[in-house]
Amino acid sequence: MDPASVAATPLGSLRWARTGITLLLTAVVAAAFWPTTRALIADWRDTATMTYTHGFLVAAISVWLLIRSGAALRSAVVRCDYRAAIVLGIASILWLIAYRAGLQVLHQALLPAIGLLAIWTALGGQVARQVAFAFGFLYFAIPLWSLGNGLLQETTVVAVGALLKLTGIPAYVVGNDVLIPAGTFEIAGGCSGLHFFVVATAIAALYGELQRDTLRIRLALIAGAAALAMVGNWLRVFTIIVAGHLTEMHHFLIKDHYYFGWGLFAVLMAVFFVIARRLPPSSEPAHATSPLRGGFSYAGVVAACVAMIIGPAWSLAVATSDAEQVAARELPTNPGAWRGPLVAGNSWQPHFPGADAQQHVEYRSASSAVEVYIATYASQRQGKELVGFDNSILDARQDSLLAEQRVAHEGFEVNEIEADRSGRSALIWYRYEIGSRQFARGIAAQLQYGVTSLAGAPTSRLLALRTDCVPDCAAVRPRLVELLQTLQQIETGEAARSTSN
Repeated sequence: MDPASVAATPLGSLRWARTGITLLLTAVVAAAFWPTTRALIADWRDTATMTYTHGFLVAAISVWLLIRSGAALRSAVVRCDYRAAIVLGIASILWLIAYRAGLQVLHQALLPAIGLLAIWTALGGQVARQVAFAFGFLYFAIPLWSLGNGLLQETTVVAVGALLKLTGIPAYVVGNDVLIPAGTFEIAGGCSGLHFFVVATAIAALYGELQRDTLRIRLALIAGAAALAMVGNWLRVFTIIVAGHLTEMHHFLIKDHYYFGWGLFAVLMAVFFVIARRLPPSSEPAHATSPLRGGFSYAGVVAACVAMIIGPAWSLAVATSDAEQVAARELPTNPGAWRGPLVAGNSWQPHFPGADAQQHVEYRSASSAVEVYIATYASQRQGKELVGFDNSILDARQDSLLAEQRVAHEGFEVNEIEADRSGRSALIWYRYEIGSRQFARGIAAQLQYGVTSLAGAPTSRLLALRTDCVPDCAAVRPRLVELLQTLQQIETGEAARSTSN
């Protein structure tokens, strides 16, 4: 007997019981990690972007695949695997860290893996292999794919530009804009064809599974479907631009081209199936299994449930505070050659809607004025994050981004933004603070918060400095260094005194 596995005490000999336990554990995972399930449902119901509205269908197909695997499960060797339980417990804790850190895509990506590990723990590796595709198929409904949206967008711009040049249509491509005599088209993020790409690869993966093709054939099918989806999107965008050019921007496709895109996609998928059916048969050999060897045990199911709920239970036991009152950061009065803190104007308004406290002041020296903005969070959660999509250092009403880089000086590292406002440049330096630690990288700050929050939510802050580039940006950097070092030295001194007391 495998030393890492335990032969189980049968719960019963009903042939449907293994499929039932698989579905039951899947439902328990969805319920135990409800914050992630709820976030996925919200993505699937997002009819504004439409990118993942196929998610409900993917989930339904995954459940069908689990039920369909019943015949294979009835002949699989079933043993509880406690090694998988250890990995499952670690994955559950990683889920909590990602969830507390507000890294939504990461904790969503962990959900199918947690489900598969739960099956592995309760029923063993052979059963897990039989249902692995069903759980893996769920990744076609998880917004991980959005990470490649920029690449697909850039590819579309290049391909459409080449098609316009090849066909002799007068067009000038500037960035993501295509200028034609009749007007301008923007190939925005929503024009990348991401939705077509994801659905096409999902169809190809499912087709390969149903045909039980070899890995080589499956990869070829997925690559072919992906290529057809990309070409179809290029033709879609190209056709819309041509329609605008020929009709002086009056063609109906300019305003409504959603169904045109899916119609073209359907045609290309028909081509895909014609090609796929002509491929030579290449089914994988069925794995030889012993019929109804071993059973499953209460202990295996309990071990899976206990291991999986470590993260959610820990989250309830060490809950982050929802208090909106938090002590604002103490700012020094007239430090060194600086006067302040003084009341700042309203010309710069960063956007951090979830902050529990915000400070906006100004320090002046003989040669410059520097605005200081601090956003403080007593705790973080989804939608109330130090680093989030809705947050912005720039004033969206007036500022435009010119350049961005990371700047390191002795004793600190910050992010630098050069912004333009009506022809005047300004430098913005900012960094993140989690407890007493400082970070320039937002993801590092959020991961630190996620880990630290396992013992209780630390105070999180954004610290930002802004000054006009007078006479130029190179000349004002030493002023920002001077003020930031002054603030840092005072903070370090206060922290040391607090510790000694």
